[in-house]
Amino acid sequence: MPEFLPLKDFPVPERLTVDMVRRLRSDGVEREVADARQPGLILRVGRKSATFRYQWSVGSFGKQRKNRLVLGDAGELALDDARDLARRAADLVTQGLIPDESWVRSERMPIGDTAVAALDVATGRWTFAEARTAFLAHVKAKRKAGTLRDYTDYLERPELFKFEHRPVDQITEEDLSTVCAVIHATGREGTAEGMKRKLSSMWTFLQRQHNREKSGVRKRVQLDVPERTPGKRRPRRFPLPSEIRSVLQKARAGECGIASAPLVLLFLTGQRREAVAAVSTDDVRDGVWHIPPLHRKTADMREDTRVHTLPWPEELEMPPWGEWVFKAKRKRAGKGAKPHVAGSTLTHALKAETWSPHDVRRTLTTVLRHKGYKQDRIALILDHNEGGKSVIDAHYDAYEDLPEKTEMLTAWWDVLEGRDLIDEERVFKTHRMPPKKPRFRAKE
Repeated sequence: MPEFLPLKDFPVPERLTVDMVRRLRSDGVEREVADARQPGLILRVGRKSATFRYQWSVGSFGKQRKNRLVLGDAGELALDDARDLARRAADLVTQGLIPDESWVRSERMPIGDTAVAALDVATGRWTFAEARTAFLAHVKAKRKAGTLRDYTDYLERPELFKFEHRPVDQITEEDLSTVCAVIHATGREGTAEGMKRKLSSMWTFLQRQHNREKSGVRKRVQLDVPERTPGKRRPRRFPLPSEIRSVLQKARAGECGIASAPLVLLFLTGQRREAVAAVSTDDVRDGVWHIPPLHRKTADMREDTRVHTLPWPEELEMPPWGEWVFKAKRKRAGKGAKPHVAGSTLTHALKAETWSPHDVRRTLTTVLRHKGYKQDRIALILDHNEGGKSVIDAHYDAYEDLPEKTEMLTAWWDVLEGRDLIDEERVFKTHRMPPKKPRFRAKE
């Protein structure tokens, strides 16, 4: 659906030129420029991206609002093509119709792309759009709702519009690598790497034997992405146990709002935020937290049906009624949304910190390795793929490793609570980023 926002003043129109678009994209200064030649066409420039959009007003006088529709990335969509798309969108609006993303995809395929049009023949094989639909249905059945949203966002990006009606067996590794390179060139280097992972995963699905007849894809793809700019990758963060302890005390006092109790569980067990947020009252029995495969990352994809068990902290009591331990204050938006607290709520509660819920897992790992535990045993707590290397582990009962997990978590709790003081500066010296040096030395 098009972006629907409260009405604000339109940007002052300027006559856009190819050189102006190139200059604005390279400057990276956030601004909007309306095209004086084609009414409704807007170039929106952000710090990392620039897109052409079509904007129009709807509603009666005094209650007008504006619609915005993304036409494409300014680095991939030519200015003349953007004007042509905006003109055709304006024709639809005049007829009382509302153009949307699917209309943009269908309209953009033929624009200046004779090579793709020549390849678009009736082969009986999946087009990119059909293959994407099949792949996203597979993701929906096997992965979490958040994963589905992530894959959908990537695979419906404007940079892929030109493949929409093209048979997937005619799309080459070079074609897909070029898409990643175009995104990388706009400064969205992390997005380019994410696109590589999503496309690689989709092609792995397409080349599976039961999909080959429809897709025509016979092998996985090897995609290239330009290297990141040195120093641009965000370093991993390792909060000190004392820093986590400070927030833990606030959470116990209820100072973190609805996220207070979930944060206590997350800090004490080191589990992923989605598993913490979605814990059910049926999952906690006899002081043991049973995490089903549904709430375990990629467990279903690995056909792992085992239940991940951990000791349940005694200080967290079960609610007297209801299905969920951490109920949301109001019903969450979105189809299929559950009435428990959202995982993102935990991240927002730590907004004032320099670390996220997932960073707690790195600190827990560092502390336990300092205590002498091996990485493959710590993986039993973190629920990583590294667990279960031996024949015995491959067939272990859900409770067999519970005593060892309890021992390791007890060691973590002693450090977290301050009962076992460690030299944080020495233990985390190789992980923590050094403080920034002042640009100018003070005069003596």
